[in-house]
Amino acid sequence: MKLNMRTRRMQVVVEPLAYRFVNAFFPLFFKSLAALRIGKILTVLPEDVSQRERVFWDEGVRRGVTVWAYRPFSKSNVFTVAQHNGKTIVYDTIPRPGPYSSAGSNWMDDKSECHKVFEKYGIPMAKAVEVSTDMGAEKAFHSLRKPVIVKPSQGSRSRHTTTHIETLSEFMRAFTKAKQLSPWVMVEEELDGFVYRGTVIGGKVIGILRREPALVVGDGKHTVEELIVIENQNPKRKGPIFHTIEVHTEEHEKELERQELKFTSIPEKGRTIPLSQKASRGLGGGATDVTDEAHPEITRTLEKIAEVLEDPLVGVDFILRDIQKPWSAQSRSGVIECNGAPFIDLHLSPLVGKPRNTPGALWELIFPALKTSKRK
Repeated sequence: MKLNMRTRRMQVVVEPLAYRFVNAFFPLFFKSLAALRIGKILTVLPEDVSQRERVFWDEGVRRGVTVWAYRPFSKSNVFTVAQHNGKTIVYDTIPRPGPYSSAGSNWMDDKSECHKVFEKYGIPMAKAVEVSTDMGAEKAFHSLRKPVIVKPSQGSRSRHTTTHIETLSEFMRAFTKAKQLSPWVMVEEELDGFVYRGTVIGGKVIGILRREPALVVGDGKHTVEELIVIENQNPKRKGPIFHTIEVHTEEHEKELERQELKFTSIPEKGRTIPLSQKASRGLGGGATDVTDEAHPEITRTLEKIAEVLEDPLVGVDFILRDIQKPWSAQSRSGVIECNGAPFIDLHLSPLVGKPRNTPGALWELIFPALKTSKRK
């Protein structure tokens, strides 16, 4: 276990020797605890586990991997044991193809450190400053091109993040909000475009999703309000992955005003109308698979990031206007953050486009014999 001295946050790091010990000893340990009625052995996942856990379990079973789990207490974490061809691994939430420690595991989730390292390797990112005081924040605001974004230095999945900041008064309110989650705050020049998630497994891009805010596309016939009602009829929006879009919200109204539109406006055919700046599925956001459309330079950059991190499983979030054009042809574009435990289950069920079997790719990396059995 290591301590990040700047954030004072404990980070669990499992080195190779400990990793082998965990995989060899813990299955027996779990069964011993269950025999003493301390927790239970599960052969079926309980209903309250996340979709991310479930898709790996289901894909493992489908491919002939033996999986079972141990739960120490009701509603507590589930520890899964996966076995195939004489190899055993133990994992919590998402399986890893090797020791949890990697070159980038201690700083991957640290946005400030990502900026420092990626700059050395020519990986595009927004210009940013990390601050912790009101004086430092104000200085950073004046030094950057507007608009800017304010977010906690440690991951927040869009919580406590504020976009489109043009004035100092707006900025200071956003800075105070971000400080509620992290003592250090990132101030970035705002990038322009959609948020994309690229998932790299074993050094290769397996899938790229365009993560979209709640939006509608004009048809030249219906008002924005009517388009929302029509979009909500999409059966994929009935849950559990995607949800319907609320019609009249203050955020939607402000976003329409930025585009000089109203709920009663009739957008021209083909025009995309974002209703929010947050690509949250809970707020009606969507996801479109664009893996096959990505420009080769973008794919190479994502794989280079995984190489720099020396990590076999990386989710990379980045912003671009057009996935079919290179970084160099698009201003205000770049990487925004990386994640070592990404929600790669999203690739299985995009709202639009081709599903990508990311759990299958990860299992094949963990148990290489699965590739051979698949070819037979």
